[in-house]
Amino acid sequence: MKSPLNILLVEDSLDDAQLILFQLEQEGVEMQYRRVDTETAFIEALAWPPDLILSDFSMPQFTGLRALKILRELALDIPFILVSGTIGEEIAVQAMKDGADDYLMKDRLIRLGTAIQIALNQKQLRDEKIQADIALRDNEARFRSLIENGVDEISIISADGSLIYESPSANPTLGYPKGEFLRKSLLELVHPDDLGRFQNQFAELLRNPAEHSRQRFRLRHRDGRWVWVEGVGTNLLHEPSILGIVVNYHDVTEIVETEEALRSSEEQYRSLFEDSPIALWVEDFSEVKKRFEQLKANGIVDIPAYILEHPNFVEECLRSVTILDVNQAALKLYNASHKSQLLGGLGNNTVPITTKKFEYELIQFAQGNLNFAREGTDHTLSGLKIDVNIHWTVVPGYEETLEKVIVSTIDITERKQSEEKIQRQLKRLNSLRNIDIAISNSFDLNLSLDTLLSATLSELNVSAASILLFNVDLSMLEFQAGKGFYSSGIEQTHVRLGEGLAGESALGKQSVFIPNLVYAKEKFIRSELLQDEGFVSYYGIPLTAKGKLKGVLEVFNRTELRPDKEWIDFFETLAGQAAIAIDNAQLFENLQRSNFELERRVAERTAELNKTNLELEHANRAKDEFLANMSHELRTPLNSILGLSESMLEQYQETLNENQKKSLQIIEASGKHLLDLINDILDLSKLEAGMFDYYPQLIRADDLCKSSIIFVKSQATKKNISLDYEIEAGISDFSADPRRLKQVLVNLLTNAVKFTPNNGHVTLKVLADEEKEVIQFSVIDNGIGIAPEDLRRLFTPFVQVESSLNRHFEGTGLGLALVQKLTDLHGGSVEVESEVGKGSRFTIKLPYQQTMLAQEKEAEKIVSQPIHVEVQYQPKAAGSHQKILLVEDNQANILTIGEYLENYGYEIVVANDGLQAIEKANEINPDVILMDIQMPVMDGLEATHRLRSDVRFASTPIIALTALAMHGDRERCLEAGATEYMSKPVSLKELRKVIEEFLK
Repeated sequence: MKSPLNILLVEDSLDDAQLILFQLEQEGVEMQYRRVDTETAFIEALAWPPDLILSDFSMPQFTGLRALKILRELALDIPFILVSGTIGEEIAVQAMKDGADDYLMKDRLIRLGTAIQIALNQKQLRDEKIQADIALRDNEARFRSLIENGVDEISIISADGSLIYESPSANPTLGYPKGEFLRKSLLELVHPDDLGRFQNQFAELLRNPAEHSRQRFRLRHRDGRWVWVEGVGTNLLHEPSILGIVVNYHDVTEIVETEEALRSSEEQYRSLFEDSPIALWVEDFSEVKKRFEQLKANGIVDIPAYILEHPNFVEECLRSVTILDVNQAALKLYNASHKSQLLGGLGNNTVPITTKKFEYELIQFAQGNLNFAREGTDHTLSGLKIDVNIHWTVVPGYEETLEKVIVSTIDITERKQSEEKIQRQLKRLNSLRNIDIAISNSFDLNLSLDTLLSATLSELNVSAASILLFNVDLSMLEFQAGKGFYSSGIEQTHVRLGEGLAGESALGKQSVFIPNLVYAKEKFIRSELLQDEGFVSYYGIPLTAKGKLKGVLEVFNRTELRPDKEWIDFFETLAGQAAIAIDNAQLFENLQRSNFELERRVAERTAELNKTNLELEHANRAKDEFLANMSHELRTPLNSILGLSESMLEQYQETLNENQKKSLQIIEASGKHLLDLINDILDLSKLEAGMFDYYPQLIRADDLCKSSIIFVKSQATKKNISLDYEIEAGISDFSADPRRLKQVLVNLLTNAVKFTPNNGHVTLKVLADEEKEVIQFSVIDNGIGIAPEDLRRLFTPFVQVESSLNRHFEGTGLGLALVQKLTDLHGGSVEVESEVGKGSRFTIKLPYQQTMLAQEKEAEKIVSQPIHVEVQYQPKAAGSHQKILLVEDNQANILTIGEYLENYGYEIVVANDGLQAIEKANEINPDVILMDIQMPVMDGLEATHRLRSDVRFASTPIIALTALAMHGDRERCLEAGATEYMSKPVSLKELRKVIEEFLK
């Protein structure tokens, strides 16, 4: 069990101290504490010593910063957290610089537990680093001592072969005074016969950093003789502390001279064999080889298969193998006191070996393998089970007879245990993950606890487990879930706090472990309920969440339980998971009760809203019908006004005097202005109804801005206003709807010119921020400006900021409302900066999406656009008189369009409704049909549909002319069979161009 924390509270307010202690208890922190509020008391308390300091920042006789300074002066590393109600950010930063681990406000103590854990963890990391630094220094000193006093010579050579360091032991080997060859080339000492090989290996070493090169070569002694050395070179040029090739070498002159003799020397062999740290066995498999030969002589071809099918043959081979010798490491590994315990026949050896294991060796030899290995288990002479890695190698020269086979055995028990521990931990982590999923995905308490109890039985390897829930009202523990019990007696559990093992655990909020229940009969009050279970050991742990008791998790085992730290840690983790599951389920139950009441109230409110929505739906439908009718009624007379003015200006250009021309131009301009107002109203209605067409594509900012400026250039010139245009260099094409974005810019530029006095200036500026993916268009003027209190009404439809302005500036107040709606449609924003008398700056910011994203949107646009069916017009024979059927019920429009087209040589036939249109078409077989949509008797859509069903008119161009301009009108006309769609009031010149195009 963890020791309680020693916490030193530096706090002058007893109430604040109690608040902090309460929070710590809520967090489940086990502690002892002392409170001080003066410097003297603080210094004395440091001798306690505290594990953690929680300090107020400012007190009458002491401050938190002073406490930090004392810690630094005394060189004490104690986690220090400022807990204050008045600390500012600058002071908090200074405190952190002075050594504080964290700071918290007293009104935000919810983070206190986390902050303490982090501070303690950081303290542990600092302690570990100090220990690591000490160990590193010790290692450095130890390695330096080994280098300076070792038997082997160590030299460091630069990349050009110069000697830059030599160890003291190098002097006796070659006889040169210390430092004589420093900064000179080592190649001067190498024997000429070895020089080429030395240089090649040196070059290879340079090409492969961190590689090792071992070789023997001769160096010239000071007295002129040659000394054989064996060296290992390591390229450490990349290591800042070395920057060279490290050569570790020693004199092997004698070894080289006597190598052949030593190779055959039994004494040398014995030394190597006996002193090896690896357990070695010399075994004789010659009898096994003879038996293989006998099988072959008897016609047995597949010896491995024969081995598997004849266990008696395996047993005979096992008894025929002789252990010739073992080394000291083998004696130690198998707990033998002398070699005789291990030597002799393998089948009679005191170290047991099964025929099943021996099958593997036989099959390997039968297959001709002379070098193989396996991992498995073995037993020492004392019966201890060990995990081993066994390797068989036939000694060179004995491949045919198998008389000498070296068998090495390495104890891998610790490695296997580590691997098993890792697998066990992974399995437990997976179990915890499954429990987390069960808790997260369902508030079914029984399902979560069932998953948890299954993990408890499998991962802790216990016989049974149960969970008792704490009934607050009855102050009693009651059975909730269990697994592994033979009978249902456990389900009758009702235990009061403090009674029995579970009650004791719950009351004290601490674990209770009973290795043997025989010695705790008086406390095991449920022994009658569980009398047939045969339980021996008991372990109970309280379940707490947010400091509150939720129940007890208890496990039972039918053999004596011996838990280690790893087992207990996992048990505590499971208890934490169980507490969370219970707490979540209880919270969910409370939430369900609240939701039931809320759902009832929502249902009542929904019924009221449905009634209101129905009324709103009727109102919206009436509004849409009104707008459609208004559009038709306004556009119809406008069509005549604009058409006649355009026709007269075009046809009587030479005969009109200046006053007449000016009057017609005023009529045309006023009509277009009225048309703009109608379009603004309809656009705003479409936007609010969510029926606005939006077609983004890849556009060029410069082209867009220049075409927008052209629209206001004439107005600016009349007022002698300078129009400036600035665009940042390198702005790429980006994705937007060019028509709608141009509408935004023209609106802003028009307003800027309108509200800027004569001789003023207006600027359009374009900037892009690729990092934030934003492009912004700013329209800046030095006009009348806008008062701050009027800014909030600026984008309200049909509202102008000052009523007095209405007398000086015309307009409906729809322009900026459309600007905001269209900018929102692009996913952008509008910003306004203005000062009365100095001017305004309107900025729209749009997503700056380029290249692939823009291309994708362009592709989406193409896919989403309606498919227009182009009807191929078949012209009549050359020289024929071309007839146009004009289907129109408005006499003014008939006069305007008819006279205009007749002046261009077309024969005009008029029909006043859809039914007449069909009749006239049958009579005259027109070359082109101009079809109004809204007419009496039969509308234009039905007439178009019927004409298209007649094969004679399947390819006749039909141009729909309508004063309707609502969402979907164009699509309905094209779907009915119209070849083209034009909205009234239509430009007569444009209409003529369309007709001419169809009649080519």
